Amino acid sequence: MLKVDYFQFKEYNPLINPRVHDIGPHKHNILNRDFKNTYNDFLSYLVDKMQLDSKDWLYLALYLILQDRIDDAIHVYGKIDAKSWYEIPNADLTSPSLLKIQYDYLSAYLDLYRDYPKFTKARAICQEYLVYPVFTWRNRFIDLANQIAEFDGEVAIEKIVLDDEQSKKDKNDREADKSEYINAELSTESDKIKITHKNLTEFEIAYYKIDLEIMFSKDPFLSLGVADYSFVKANYVKVHSVSASTDYANIEIDVDPQLKSSNMLIQVTSGALTKSLTYFPSSLKAYIIENHG
Repeated sequence: MLKVDYFQFKEYNPLINPRVHDIGPHKHNILNRDFKNTYNDFLSYLVDKMQLDSKDWLYLALYLILQDRIDDAIHVYGKIDAKSWYEIPNADLTSPSLLKIQYDYLSAYLDLYRDYPKFTKARAICQEYLVYPVFTWRNRFIDLANQIAEFDGEVAIEKIVLDDEQSKKDKNDREADKSEYINAELSTESDKIKITHKNLTEFEIAYYKIDLEIMFSKDPFLSLGVADYSFVKANYVKVHSVSASTDYANIEIDVDPQLKSSNMLIQVTSGALTKSLTYFPSSLKAYIIENHG
């Protein structure tokens, strides 16, 4: 007789569910497609197996929690017989065949719902794992302990920064230091363009004359944003060279004197980076006397 006793458990972290409104006709809808497929496969596995053991109930409880089905998870949790996981001396507690640490984490997590506001079991379990040598698991129990500490009004416990997390942060920092950046805005003197740049050696400024009446008729308040005119031949283009800098540097460029009296769209480009500005050679000052309307 064939015995079905294998399922590849998959963890989904983080998995965020909608807090207020359910989507669809059913109370619990799994919006994450990968998790939905995994959960359906797991249910099929349980049907084929028929006689479930503690490992199956543990997996089911965890998957129910991912759906925010806490009451169902608490009910399933009561079917787990974890005694055998504690009776093996000098065993590797992270072994998939034991699942003791997973069970302890599940016990502590559900105790936040079952024993409010004492959290007696959760406090004891978290205390046991605050110095656990596997940092990923230690941080999970620290997260639970910090939730209790926040409830008690106590100071939170610092988490351990994992080596891989630190390396990812360092890599992101290095990539950010190398990335190119450019921004453009009209300075307080409207005939100057203020350029902020980083890791660039040159940029191009293109000037496009525009018909203000047509532009106003199409988009009176520029609510559609500034259009990309790169497919149109510019009235004037100039390339500016700058010293490469790993820090943000500023430079002011005078609007071309021959175009200062024109309404224009100005595009500042460097490689794939483009910033667009609208330039109008006029200004309006309004004086409001509030007491007289």
